Amino acid sequence: MKVYIIALLLPLWLPCMLYAQKNLEPLSLTDKSYDQLNKKQPAKVTGKILNASQEDLSKIQIQYSIVNLIGPHQSKATIPVNADGTFEFRQTHNLPYQQVWFSLGDYVYTCLYLHEDLELIFDLEKLKKKNVYMIGDGISFAGKDAEVNRQMNEYILFDKKNNPDFYKPLQKLEAKDPRFQQKLDSLFTIQRNTNTAFYKAYNTTCKPLIDAATNAEYTYKLLSYYLSNRIRKDTIEEILVPIYSVSNETGNYLHILNTYTRALLYSDNKSRGDFAKVSEYIVKTFPENYADILNLRFQDGDIQTQNAIYSIILPKLKSTWARKTSVLKSEI
Repeated sequence: MKVYIIALLLPLWLPCMLYAQKNLEPLSLTDKSYDQLNKKQPAKVTGKILNASQEDLSKIQIQYSIVNLIGPHQSKATIPVNADGTFEFRQTHNLPYQQVWFSLGDYVYTCLYLHEDLELIFDLEKLKKKNVYMIGDGISFAGKDAEVNRQMNEYILFDKKNNPDFYKPLQKLEAKDPRFQQKLDSLFTIQRNTNTAFYKAYNTTCKPLIDAATNAEYTYKLLSYYLSNRIRKDTIEEILVPIYSVSNETGNYLHILNTYTRALLYSDNKSRGDFAKVSEYIVKTFPENYADILNLRFQDGDIQTQNAIYSIILPKLKSTWARKTSVLKSEI
């Protein structure tokens, strides 16, 4: 009888199980359905410093640099610590897994990913004995974003230990080198093998974030090479990378994608400085959310020009999240 009941219920359970597994996957900002994600408020970070005297608290300076989707690549801020050792701050925009480089005095330097909510707990008694780089004894994460932050900081340490020299030869690569792409592919094969080793060792659920960041870094270097050598790719799909997090890697990629589009893909030299025409070309050429992001990436150091740019691109933005981000930026 039990076997018969299970057989009857299995067709009902299986879709539910698959649906649950699917929902565990993060949704890319470049996915047209991102607007449907139930993320109404920017993520909030709360913190607590334990086993700290008032003198300790008065000397501790908390600072962070948050990676931006638009505007400057990073924005720095200092966070005041309350008399009870608590502190808090919020994400700048309502974006997926926004990267923050966070320091607690000389005791802790770690990387945060903000999506929903995160609680940081520091034990100063332990940190006085040994400071922490990324993750270690004396720092703990809680809240909905806790597991992502634990895993991503473990990945940073794993990557530095197992592929420590990755960036040295990468930085030495020159666009005029005829073997540029061969060398680039070789370096990123090693990087992707390191990623795979981490997935096996830690059984991580953060594979989409790590893969996307790696692919963004690879495509950033490739587009830089294309730009320097005036290589125009006719198939847009070849140079598109999903954006699962707003990080240093994705920021670099989006910057070069915007530059590459304006400098090479847009072919009318006479109107290249016309933001309205270039923006319209982007809307016609790229998938909807990519077009919104690229239009948001237009920047100018002059405030009046920047405001004029936003007045031009705002009506062209299709997604709700992009329009809200644009309005927030124009108010800063």
